[in-house]
Amino acid sequence: MARAYSLTATPTWEAAIAKLAEAETIYVLGFQASRGLAMDLASRLTWIRPRVIFVGSDSSAYGEVLMADPRTSAVVLIDTASHATRAIKLAERLKAQEMPLIILTDKFSLWGWSYTGWVFEAHTHVKTFWDSTAGLAVLVNLMLDGVAAQLGNRAKSHYQRMAEAGQLMGDIVGRQIMGRRE
Repeated sequence: MARAYSLTATPTWEAAIAKLAEAETIYVLGFQASRGLAMDLASRLTWIRPRVIFVGSDSSAYGEVLMADPRTSAVVLIDTASHATRAIKLAERLKAQEMPLIILTDKFSLWGWSYTGWVFEAHTHVKTFWDSTAGLAVLVNLMLDGVAAQLGNRAKSHYQRMAEAGQLMGDIVGRQIMGRRE
């Protein structure tokens, strides 16, 4: 977790956060064990800014990502070394298209640096039976906080509109601004 927090003090992190705040559309992908983290990032980022799209692995050709305009879009890819085959194929294509790409991964995924300078590595192998995604989850949370801070009042306004829609549909009881009770 300390490693994840240390990444937020780098110019690379600041540039990636700025891209996530300014891009018109953000596509978020995660494969196999990382899919849940990608769904979490996309779901919560939708409450901070508009036009966030989770792209599931059931998307046969990832056309929504591959046909997106690289001048107005960005991609966040969450994957780990043991599941990287699809991620590498997609990253190769995105690099060729000059699509801005942010990768959240583990320290064993050295492949990411071949496709983007925005690679943020967390520790996943922590001597437990199964590898731990806790470090990646910390990166996701810090990324959400960074984008919200970058957008400031625009994020609060967007959150309010989302909360009103949630109340209309009966999904939300009470009122929250940026996850904190008033």
